[in-house]
Amino acid sequence: MFDPMDPAAQKMLAGYMALADTSKAPPRFLGLESSDSRRLRTTRRLVITDDNMGLEWSNSFTVPWH
Repeated sequence: MFDPMDPAAQKMLAGYMALADTSKAPPRFLGLESSDSRRLRTTRRLVITDDNMGLEWSNSFTVPWH
């Protein structure tokens, strides 16, 4: 619940509302994405399964927040 009289609560609610709107925009790192958009973006990506475990730790993989 958000107290409409609390400025901090108003700011937090505005942040959540802005996050919800990211699903209507092109994909970005901190945002929401539709399944259709994700499918188009990741069509050529390797799906990691039990049969190919270990490939995700190859040197070509970079974690963007490190």
